[in-house]
Amino acid sequence: MKQIFSITFVLFGFFSIFLRTPAPVFAQDGLDTNNEIVSEVLRIQNKYTPDLMNIPGVVGTGTGLDLETHQVVIEVYVEQQNPGLEQQIPKTLEGISVKVVAMGKIYIQ
Repeated sequence: MKQIFSITFVLFGFFSIFLRTPAPVFAQDGLDTNNEIVSEVLRIQNKYTPDLMNIPGVVGTGTGLDLETHQVVIEVYVEQQNPGLEQQIPKTLEGISVKVVAMGKIYIQ
């Protein structure tokens, strides 16, 4: 039987987008964890991941880039979009926007 597991993702991209800061947030192979903003968002994500993972329906968390606002955000991955579930997830954590992303179930293979 396949098991559901939780995993913390770091969203990768292969394009250059800059925040309103001179340091780019992307390295060649993904988010630049040496960037002060990215490393701070990762710290906040890691701090709150255990609490977020205790919410039924949450399957993971990640740090990514909101392509509309060009801001680094915390992503909360859920099995499926659900207004009741989304009400349990904070809109921000320590001033960082939280984006809910439907992923489906995640299985170990």
